[in-house]
Amino acid sequence: MIHRVIACAAALSLSACMVVSIDETTVFEPIAYDEALAKQTGQTMIGERAFQSEADWNHVWKSRAEADAGFPKQAAPFVEAKLEHGRFGTGEGGLAYTLVTRAAPADALVVRCGGNASTRQRSGYRYTVVAIPHGDVLLFDYPGYGETGGTASPERFQQMADEIVPLVREKAAGRKIVLWGHSLGGLVCSELAARLPETDGLIIETSARNAREVAQAWTPWFAAPFVRIEIAEGFGDIDVANALKDFKGPVLVLGGERDGTLPVQLARSVGKALKDEGVAAEYVEFVGGGHSDLIVQDTFADVVAAFFARVSAT
Repeated sequence: MIHRVIACAAALSLSACMVVSIDETTVFEPIAYDEALAKQTGQTMIGERAFQSEADWNHVWKSRAEADAGFPKQAAPFVEAKLEHGRFGTGEGGLAYTLVTRAAPADALVVRCGGNASTRQRSGYRYTVVAIPHGDVLLFDYPGYGETGGTASPERFQQMADEIVPLVREKAAGRKIVLWGHSLGGLVCSELAARLPETDGLIIETSARNAREVAQAWTPWFAAPFVRIEIAEGFGDIDVANALKDFKGPVLVLGGERDGTLPVQLARSVGKALKDEGVAAEYVEFVGGGHSDLIVQDTFADVVAAFFARVSAT
């Protein structure tokens, strides 16, 4: 999420002179599918060749690490997998998805819900390599994004949460289901969990409870008395704690102390609100972590592995 603070006309009096607005332009940042890039690379998802061989895995990992300071320098162990790209035929032409299936049998399906500027093409590799040690991975493009296309709106996202349920059930094929949402995806995966009661576990990474708390976090403390918060219709009803109040599985909430996009107090609030609702939630905060670089934190892999062990044990 990227915030927008609109200053009203400058005046000697500060009374009600600022507006913090949460609407479609601040929540959604649709990225179109780059057809030319796909043809040039021969890949629907940039980096997908990594799963063909150990040599390809190490080459792609090294290239990504050189280009992205928030990506680990040391490659994780190779995981061989095959990729299936498809479209699940519901609303506005259907949702574009990618299923990454490990060569070795997996007893879980990990569904990744990405951030507000992510697509399978651009972000799928990063989301997959983090989750693939723990199960097969299902990724999808949001409405208005990537190959799904259509309109990015609260109404369409609510429809999507219903539409994706049969896709998850089909690809899980009776296995354990773990939903993992990053940033905006934390809210998306929470809404999905409310519609998919057989979900076994949920990870909410550097996210927020609701739009109002995001707006409050984006408001400078000294300006708070003079700020009016405006939440566009459709966003005010989305609340992680409300969506998960009846969730029975374990939840892992991850926060980054140095998160400059969604300040860490938002992740802390998610963890507290879920515990207050009686949800089996664990909150873990990474002192050196930012919004999208928890993967490079020393204990990140161990924390995630311990969570999946909890899910397997339930």
